[in-house]
Amino acid sequence: MMGRTVPEVDVNEDETAIPLPAPRKRGVVGRVGCVGALLLWLIVILFPAFLLVLAVQGEVTVWHGSDVPEPGLHPLLQVNLLMEIQTRGVSITTSTPSTQPGDLTCMQTEVRFVLWQGTGDNVGYCDCYTRANAQAPWQFVRMGQGACAVLSTKD
Repeated sequence: MMGRTVPEVDVNEDETAIPLPAPRKRGVVGRVGCVGALLLWLIVILFPAFLLVLAVQGEVTVWHGSDVPEPGLHPLLQVNLLMEIQTRGVSITTSTPSTQPGDLTCMQTEVRFVLWQGTGDNVGYCDCYTRANAQAPWQFVRMGQGACAVLSTKD
């Protein structure tokens, strides 16, 4: 409705002017509510499609958009369908970069299990890489269990 003018009066059949009410302006809360409802509706509609892709392909992966070391090993988000004899469920893998002092970059990877048959322990590990400059390839330095701590390349 931007750029469009609304007449302030209307004319009925006997040519008498009838004042029209001013157009109602929506508040910010109403607009945010509409956007939130639309996003919720979109999630509800797309969830069955997500489950179908997971059932057909066995995994759904979202990769990092930035320059990360060994991107094939460190997905931003990966959901795997587990259909083993003794284990059934899904594993959810997330990786986040952790910049360390100097030229060291570590990838914190967390693997969580949601199982309806069997058991699985959640695990976290840290892979650290270094490189001479932005164009040089990444070199693997070390891997550690748990969260990435502030590390030094001199260990």
